[in-house]
Amino acid sequence: MGDAGSEDVHDRAQRSNRLLGTTGLELREFAWTLVPPLLLLALWGLGKFLVRRGAGSVPRG
Repeated sequence: MGDAGSEDVHDRAQRSNRLLGTTGLELREFAWTLVPPLLLLALWGLGKFLVRRGAGSVPRG
């Protein structure tokens, strides 16, 4: 895809920003948007692990 392709993507992003009145995200800002979903997945996995580990010790009645 070369330089022409990356310039096209950049131009489209600039047009979208002007049209919507927004600004682009810096890499650090984008990284912070990934923290909540990744934390949620990690806690979900931890919860599943704890439930499965404790399932064998709970008497079924």
